[in-house]
Amino acid sequence: MRINLLRLLSFISLLITTKTQRSVIITQWLGKGTRNVKHETTANNILDSDGNIIPQTSNGRKDVNDRMIYDCTDIMGKIRQDGEEYERPNGRFKYKCNNGIEIITG
Repeated sequence: MRINLLRLLSFISLLITTKTQRSVIITQWLGKGTRNVKHETTANNILDSDGNIIPQTSNGRKDVNDRMIYDCTDIMGKIRQDGEEYERPNGRFKYKCNNGIEIITG
């Protein structure tokens, strides 16, 4: 249920800001609220001087329609296929490769 809520919030944020999300913060309260744990992450993307995301173009290939598709290199150095959804070793967040841009999905 929590992951679906995070995906919904990410989607609403994308609709409102029309930008891909660069970080996500999850706050958890355990017990009676005495312990607050905060997790933050950023996508593995390169930004230009204006703060716009530059897609990774080092892992390009052509699809069946002869269009260029770019894969992503995640923070661990592993090449991820376009459209692949994956987690980092800590397992707290999900990421997706979108034509050379890593997006945080939940």
